[in-house]
Amino acid sequence: VGNSFINQYYNVLHQSPQVVHRFYTNASCLTRAEAGPEGQADTVFSQSGIHEKVMSLDYVGLRAEIKTVDCQDSYSGSVLVMVTGSLSNRSNGRRDFVQTFFLAPQ
Repeated sequence: VGNSFINQYYNVLHQSPQVVHRFYTNASCLTRAEAGPEGQADTVFSQSGIHEKVMSLDYVGLRAEIKTVDCQDSYSGSVLVMVTGSLSNRSNGRRDFVQTFFLAPQ
């Protein structure tokens, strides 16, 4: 479940970032934090909030290289997924990232 989700999520993020919010529900939240001790964290809620945040990050032209995907069964049939990798484009080089998903049964 986790690996399949990650494949679909990052394919959509690369090809059509304007629809990646469809992976979320109105009960979802997305937190994005910059690296380092002074890095700010920003949390948005709902599909529309997540859509606005993703579109503001300008993922056009970025490619994610997935290094690891670790999945673990969680509460009541949910799955916890942690992804490590790097984002790259031609002008800004490469930035490492860690992303965690909590996949709840729908």
